[in-house]
Amino acid sequence: MTRIFFTILLFVFFFSAKAQDTIPPKKNLAVVPFMPHMYQNDLSRLWYKTGESVCQEKQLNEISKHIFDNLTDSLILAYNLLDLNQDRTISTTDYLLAFYQNINITYADTFPLKEKKLKWLKTNHKKKESPEGRHNGELVSVKKDRTYQFLNSRIINTRAFRKTCDELELDEVLFINQIEIRGDFSSPYNSGRESDYYVVIHYSLYDKSGALILGNKTSHTTTNEKARYYYFLDHDLKSATNEINQGILNIYRTELLRLREEQKKH
Repeated sequence: MTRIFFTILLFVFFFSAKAQDTIPPKKNLAVVPFMPHMYQNDLSRLWYKTGESVCQEKQLNEISKHIFDNLTDSLILAYNLLDLNQDRTISTTDYLLAFYQNINITYADTFPLKEKKLKWLKTNHKKKESPEGRHNGELVSVKKDRTYQFLNSRIINTRAFRKTCDELELDEVLFINQIEIRGDFSSPYNSGRESDYYVVIHYSLYDKSGALILGNKTSHTTTNEKARYYYFLDHDLKSATNEINQGILNIYRTELLRLREEQKKH
């Protein structure tokens, strides 16, 4: 009886170890919150009017916290998340400052690249514009289509970025580049009517070597009737953040599928 018990226990340990070999360990992911000047919200006027939120600093803190919490809820199986928005220690604040000082916010094509992003404005001239943007010696306007572009945190010093990641033992860094809630408050036609607002979160995901893994923006739609402050935090912001979660998890699923295919070959 004892021999059978030890045999079963041996098989349990063997298959448990086998299962652990097939499941990749959690990655360490730091979330860098958006900078205060990268916050644009057309709904703030509504929240001030109703008295739901009259302090922009409070909005910044609560929105950042809700984004991090929503990321944690969805990514916890694949990642250990570090919130750099929490200044619990001096060192954490220094690391956040280090990331801020090492990025330059610029427009970039969404990544992975899927569609052509630049378009030329049509002119009345029949002749083709020159590559330099001139026609018969005159400058012609060139328009960048921002539909398929996002605001990216471009890393300035890759060596310093890698050093910071090593010190924090990070595998990846997620930058929340900008929050913008866009709507038309100025139009007299929208006075007293329900109108659409768009929750756009620009984000970049880098690996520890400084390579861009994912870069995009969300496109969640809400309305001024539904987007009262706490409803916005608990529902609209969560829906927008879930678009980020899905983009990251899709990358992780791809990696899992690749690992499984490699295991089948062996």
